[in-house]
This record gives sequence, C-alpha cells and structure tokens, in this order.
Amino acid sequence: LIAGEGCTLNVDAPIAGTGNLTIEYPRQDNKNNTSKLGGVVQMQGDNSQFTGNLRISDMLSDNSFSEDKVVREPNVTLRVSDENQLGGKMASFSYYGLFLSRWGCLENVGDLTLTDAESNRGLYVEGHGHIRTPEGTTLTLNKRLTMAGELYKSGKGTLALGAATAAQGVWRNVGPGGGGSVTALLSSSWDRDLIYAG
Repeated sequence: LIAGEGCTLNVDAPIAGTGNLTIEYPRQDNKNNTSKLGGVVQMQGDNSQFTGNLRISDMLSDNSFSEDKVVREPNVTLRVSDENQLGGKMASFSYYGLFLSRWGCLENVGDLTLTDAESNRGLYVEGHGHIRTPEGTTLTLNKRLTMAGELYKSGKGTLALGAATAAQGVWRNVGPGGGGSVTALLSSSWDRDLIYAG
C-alpha cells in the first residue's frame, strides 16, 4: 500500500492472505526532508484473515538522519484503532510480525492494547522507527520488542510497555515537553535510558 504525500488512504475492505504486506511512502529523493507532510494509511476493516508480516517503511535508501541531524518527521504512518486491523494470529511467533523501519510510524486511534497472545506478532525496529500516541490516549504494547536501531515516541499520549524488550538500540522521546510519557509495566520492558531527541 502506498501512502501519498499529504493524503490519507482509508482501507475499509478486509485484507486476507499469508504473504507479507508493506505500507510505504513513495518518494525516494527525500534524504534531507524534514517536512511534516507525509502519507497516512488508516486501517478500518477486520484484517483477522491476514497472517503475514506487516512492514511500515519509507522508501529511502537508508535509515540515516538528515545531514544536519534533525529528527525526520515520519513520512508514512499506519493508523489503527483495533488489534485485528494489524492482522490475525500468525501460525507461530514472528519477531517481524510488525516491522518499523526507515522512519515508518505506528499511531493509535483512541486507547489501544496490542498483545503477543492475540496475534503472535512481535514488534521489530530496524534503523529508525516511530510511535505516535495522540493526546489523551494510551497505547499499551504487550508485545515482545526487538530493537536494532532507534525507536522514537512522539505525541502527548502515553506509551505503556508491558513485555520484555531485547534492545540493541536506544529509545528517544521526541521533546522535551511534547513527547507525553513512556511507562514500563514490567522491569524487563525497560533496559535503555530515555534520551530526548533534538
């Protein structure tokens, strides 16, 4: 699925199948882009018959910062309000069930809890991933989290971590002041310092 610049694609139809699905942003010449314009894909259907990996990624050549080290706004955002909009339960656990890469962003609509038990989908972050929690909402992430890079949290809502984190990178709360809060529900959820970006 392609998220065009400044556009929101509402996907009402159910998605089914066992293949992998990538949600991406098409522009490939934006290495130094810090524009807040990006594309949004909003899932609204019941995708419980989809059992492949789901990847959210910008079509960039790398996972780098812009040249002046400015945190790049995510150019592609997947917006969900229910667990099954990410897909149904996979046959066995996949660390890559939900994959954030190249400034791909996951955003919750309202309070939302995502669990391994319901989906067998871990969350894997490669390079730079992004989670946005709108003000007044809580995203509870009861998913096994594997980090091979940096995960940015933005928005004035709360991100609650409720599963073990295998972290090879760092967390960054975009702020200070505007990044809301990050809460560890288990001691094993949090083994990295919170670093303010910018």
